[in-house]
Amino acid sequence: MPFSFICCKYERLIDIKITFPEEVEERNVVFEKGLLHNQYQKKSEYELDEKGKVSFFKKNRNNQVNIWALIDITDMDRNDVLLLNDKFAEFWINEMTREEKKKDIRFTFVIQVDEINDYLQETFYESGGIFMAKHRSRLPVLYIRKHDILKVKWADSDSKYISINKEMRKELKKIYDDSEIESINS
Repeated sequence: MPFSFICCKYERLIDIKITFPEEVEERNVVFEKGLLHNQYQKKSEYELDEKGKVSFFKKNRNNQVNIWALIDITDMDRNDVLLLNDKFAEFWINEMTREEKKKDIRFTFVIQVDEINDYLQETFYESGGIFMAKHRSRLPVLYIRKHDILKVKWADSDSKYISINKEMRKELKKIYDDSEIESINS
């Protein structure tokens, strides 16, 4: 399941300062607009009990399918990862065709929280890198609302999937506007 395996070996974590327009009340609206502007289609949205929601977006490109999940949650723990895996399974069954499931899948998920807690601290700072497999790539992103900081977890430079990881970071940069994410490729 995609949310369970974001850590396996050493990786780098970068902080990115983002500037949002003051008049935007909900930051997830900014993220969603960026995806829609880049030809992603919103495919489904699921409630996460009383804690928030997850929205899935999809775009087909040649022999790959790019999937994004925007996770808007008040506070995240290990049980929420299991719930997210269940919601991803629903999305996979309901929104992906048999042909799409055979393609190269690139999955970026943005976890949006008010503040970082112990679980997220452990997951993003103290654990290993991203588990990536052939035709199944992930890019975990953490957005901390309180500080307007985007934290991107990426593959170790020795990974055989580093080129795919770089492509996914370029897509992230494109979605969120070059001027706002200067250090994404550093």
